[in-house]
Amino acid sequence: MDCHTAGPARLCQKPCSAESSSPSFRRIPPALIQYAVWIYLRFTLSYRDVEDLLAERGLDVTYETVRRWVLKFGPAFAQRLRHWRPKPSGCWHLDAMVARIFRAEAMQQWHAATMAA
Repeated sequence: MDCHTAGPARLCQKPCSAESSSPSFRRIPPALIQYAVWIYLRFTLSYRDVEDLLAERGLDVTYETVRRWVLKFGPAFAQRLRHWRPKPSGCWHLDAMVARIFRAEAMQQWHAATMAA
């Protein structure tokens, strides 16, 4: 809920703009919002788990607030991460490993990985 839908007692003095959707205009520091969204998206945690982790750090935030942050800022963070992800190259490295288990015949396992560009 933004400041203009919160009721007349909570109206802000500035008009809403595209900039007001960035985390810098929030009560919580942007780094903590980014941390909460990253934790939720990176690990298989629930909104309540993220709420508990933030409470351990002294931040009183509800799971509903975390959900709104993920819905609002999550796509932008994901797009930024995709932009910085290294692109796969045309060069591949093939690795082989031979394993012998309990006197059985030797088995080979092949592993392919891209080389860093």
